[in-house]
Amino acid sequence: MFIAGLQKLTAKDFPGTIACLVFTQGCNFRCPYCQNYELVSTDYKACDALIDEHEILEFLEQRKKVLDGVVISGGEPTIQQGLKEFILKIKNLGYKVKLDTNRY
Repeated sequence: MFIAGLQKLTAKDFPGTIACLVFTQGCNFRCPYCQNYELVSTDYKACDALIDEHEILEFLEQRKKVLDGVVISGGEPTIQQGLKEFILKIKNLGYKVKLDTNRY
């Protein structure tokens, strides 16, 4: 997983759920209207601020009494290797998961 950002709190991105947002790096599209254009690049070596998956999981462990869910967005999360395993780890912590994707 190439994780490029974490928004620690959102009440609007997962309707009815207090959540955080995990942003993945890289996208298979180049939409000219993208709101997260800085997350499009798949040149992971050029991304100097990637966050380790374990940091996210530690954060979630500490926020169990505050958060109910996690939104995984991007970039495009479904191009990430290990996405399914990452989602299962989050769900095993007791969180709901919402996946924002360009795939349908």
